[in-house]
Amino acid sequence: MEKNIKNIKNIKNIKKIEIKNFNNYKSIITIEIKMPIIQVLVDNVDYKKILDHYNNNKPDDLFPLKRLDVFEGGFEIDIPSDKWVKSNDMFLDENDKVKQLRWSQGRLLSYGSYPRFTIKEYMLLYETLVQVLPPGKVLLLE
Repeated sequence: MEKNIKNIKNIKNIKKIEIKNFNNYKSIITIEIKMPIIQVLVDNVDYKKILDHYNNNKPDDLFPLKRLDVFEGGFEIDIPSDKWVKSNDMFLDENDKVKQLRWSQGRLLSYGSYPRFTIKEYMLLYETLVQVLPPGKVLLLE
């Protein structure tokens, strides 16, 4: 197992590896991958077109994409209540109940330490933006 962990650390875009041992026989490995950043080079987006395209093309195992109702705007995906995890030990925050990406200077960024889109959800959103927005106006930054 230790050899495999060393190999994992050499993979590009790995940001954090966390190993937890329980009862000296089980291990949980958390791997956080540094996601590329979606950059949009337009001032305004048509949320309805984006949501329709994403939701009409998503696989059945993904939850629908929604518009995030915050000042800066963005997108959210609901997390089922049985999958909610507290971001701190005190209480369950409303931000713990959705995965979200917020706009910041034309980029879609995860919000703090709250739940993040999966790679599958993120790349489907990127592909949707490429299809819906004018050519050359959506970039994927490393």
